[in-house]
Amino acid sequence: MTFHTIDDFYVSDGDLAQSPSAKDGVSGDVERRLRRYGCSLIWQACHRLDLPSPLSMGVYATASSLLQRFYCKSSFAEYDVRIMAPALFWMSCKLEEAIDCDDSSKLRLRDVLVMFYDCICRGPGTDRKVYLLNVYSPFYASFKDAVIKAERDMLRCFGFVMHVEHAAPFVLTLGARLGMASQKHVL
Repeated sequence: MTFHTIDDFYVSDGDLAQSPSAKDGVSGDVERRLRRYGCSLIWQACHRLDLPSPLSMGVYATASSLLQRFYCKSSFAEYDVRIMAPALFWMSCKLEEAIDCDDSSKLRLRDVLVMFYDCICRGPGTDRKVYLLNVYSPFYASFKDAVIKAERDMLRCFGFVMHVEHAAPFVLTLGARLGMASQKHVL
């Protein structure tokens, strides 16, 4: 069954002045930086969790798209990007079928939380120190609960409609029509 809906999740610079975050007092510049920060956390997690390449790109594209959509409907003042990024990443892993509940060697929520904790603590610099999250600590339990609650809030925000159409297939088709199919640098 194919579900079609009119998405009103698209963002332009003019839309940031009227976003939910702007209504809560977050400036457009801060909102742009937080959007980039959330996507960079997702990218770091994809890169460092060693997902297979095509799967990694799908998870990253889906999670980044969902992050942008979520913050078109919700405010950065209400939802911390450091909690939403792991929730969106975990949801996109489910959507892209990167997890397998029957195989214990596959990706688990614990792995995602430990990796995001390390990415958040390192910050944007080139800090080589590894920040380990004790999975038996009260902080881990509260972090996990916050991410699970954020996932439920995200599903509620989207009305449980979680579809993402990526641009890559359309770009490749257009490139083939224009005779650029043999050129690898199109994407």
